[in-house]
Amino acid sequence: MLHIIIQAVYAIILAAIPAVLGYAGKYAKKFVQSKHLEGIAIRAVKYAEQLMPEPGQGGEKYRAASQYLAKKAYQLFKINLDPDDIQALIEAAVNDLNQELATFADAPAKEAVEDDEPAEEGEAVGEETASTDEQVLGAVDANNISVTAENVVAQGAKKVGDMTLEELRAALANK
Repeated sequence: MLHIIIQAVYAIILAAIPAVLGYAGKYAKKFVQSKHLEGIAIRAVKYAEQLMPEPGQGGEKYRAASQYLAKKAYQLFKINLDPDDIQALIEAAVNDLNQELATFADAPAKEAVEDDEPAEEGEAVGEETASTDEQVLGAVDANNISVTAENVVAQGAKKVGDMTLEELRAALANK
């Protein structure tokens, strides 16, 4: 009798395993798709920003990003996204990218200072940079080679986040 009960429980467990795995696989597939769609949404926003870098074209950028996202979702997963889902994915991607850019907005924009003159023979190697105490105070070393971040901000340099695209290109071109 006990043997029959054990076989029945064993049969029920074996029958339930594929159902549980199918159920779990369905949600795992949706989870993986959602993560891929989030990545595609970020690419779509970057694509739209690259396509139309001028400010004030939010509607056109949204349209380009949503078309890209819908096209890729269908190509990769054979799913048609609802407009609300597209908007949510794009808004989340824009928010993520804005937060990512905000971390760089506090970094001061400065140009690299090049040393065209070779060091004199009498100078020691350690004299090329200012001491740690001088750098904290924003001092410039004897040869005006390095400028600390505090000194750059004190001179009124714009932060990267405050610069326009044209100013960033000009600053990068001056390297």
